[in-house]
Amino acid sequence: MLDKKALTWYLAIAFGFSWILFTLPLAFSALGEQTVSMIRLLCWMIAMWGPGIAAIVTTLFVLKEPFGTLGLKRFGKFRYYLAAWF
Repeated sequence: MLDKKALTWYLAIAFGFSWILFTLPLAFSALGEQTVSMIRLLCWMIAMWGPGIAAIVTTLFVLKEPFGTLGLKRFGKFRYYLAAWF
């Protein structure tokens, strides 16, 4: 059964967090182009984590399930995930 409360929280956190960070560089448009470009890059890099952060927050605090239910250990050991990140 679909938990509508969890889905609502997930979508609100994922889109809210990401949209704020995607539009934040517009507030700095009066600064120099190089500064705006750096702010845009940093904000957009952080905004990409929105869905992942929303999944963690929703699982831990809304559904009150353990972190392991996210299924991150499904494909092997954690060191392989670290290797993929770097």
